[in-house]
Amino acid sequence: MKIAEYLCRMFLTFLQNDRFFIFLHFTDYSEFFSALLGLSMKIFVSVVILYLCFSHLSFGAVPCLHYAGEPVTLSGQVTLKIFYGPPNYGENPGSDSRETQAILVLSKPICVGANPITYEEEEKNQREVTLVPSKAIELSMYAGKKATLQGTLFHAHTAHHHTAVLMQITNIMAYSKK
Repeated sequence: MKIAEYLCRMFLTFLQNDRFFIFLHFTDYSEFFSALLGLSMKIFVSVVILYLCFSHLSFGAVPCLHYAGEPVTLSGQVTLKIFYGPPNYGENPGSDSRETQAILVLSKPICVGANPITYEEEEKNQREVTLVPSKAIELSMYAGKKATLQGTLFHAHTAHHHTAVLMQITNIMAYSKK
């Protein structure tokens, strides 16, 4: 009983000190804990009901992008990364080749919806996209610079793909000198 009494006094002191003075009159501590538990249950049930009512709404959420189809525009910093290549993709670093790929480190994470026709998986919270340039675009000159690019997205499908989402670039719309 002493622990319960101590907790009750601490709770009431907290309420008084934070200007939330509530006069509680209980004949014994079991009544106090029953009321407190009942209040906690009511709050819990209310939160669950609110969640169920509003969970399907997306307050300002950005809709997911799509694979193929219409070109998308992405912004971020272009970086060049070196990955192990054939024959063993890092299992034998001494004999494996090296592949340099341009990665766009995104300003904001993206999600890409699944494409059941092409078996491309949904990807959420993607912060890096491998850039696949056309033969006319040389990405090394953009390394370390912020850029806005346009192109179509596709999902990784070979050992040469080092991010889940890749972009076939159609246009580099803007870039900074930094």
